[in-house]
Amino acid sequence: MASVFDPEGGRYVRVPEPPARRSDPAIPPSPTEADTVRVRPAADPVVPSPRESPELEEPRADRAPPGRARRWAAGVAFVLVAVAVGLVLGTRHPVPTAAAPEPPVFRPGVHVVGDGPWQMPAGVYATSGPTGAATSCSYVRLLGFDGSAGAVAGQRTVAGPASMHLRPGDAGVVLEGPCDWAPRPPVG
Repeated sequence: MASVFDPEGGRYVRVPEPPARRSDPAIPPSPTEADTVRVRPAADPVVPSPRESPELEEPRADRAPPGRARRWAAGVAFVLVAVAVGLVLGTRHPVPTAAAPEPPVFRPGVHVVGDGPWQMPAGVYATSGPTGAATSCSYVRLLGFDGSAGAVAGQRTVAGPASMHLRPGDAGVVLEGPCDWAPRPPVG
């Protein structure tokens, strides 16, 4: 006879063996009643008492479960480390700012004094002197473009570093020679 587990009864029960099974010597015989194990039915669950198993203890309202406290502490530690690293890296590597535009450089030619595009604003300009084989440069400040002698406000020839002051009343300036004139930054 063969044994089959009966889930309703919670034990193995004997059922008759099919005829082919009894005749095959390679198949071991079915277990006997002494070989069967009594299984407790599902209606009688085994629940350990809290004294036997401390992890089944009811959580108390005044204290967080140990896993939650560890996760909270780990999260706080992570945030503190991230802030510290950000402060250290932030002080060593400042955020790049937009570079100031290069000041315009004015070369030989006739330039109109004004605030519009392609004009030379009034102010102080400086040069490092003539470049190349040339020995001097000059500039002529103009009060007007009529060609009269009264239209010339001033002129100067330079052989080295020099400065030029264009006033708001100037109409234009004529730059001659291989000097580059750039606005001088205000002092102070």
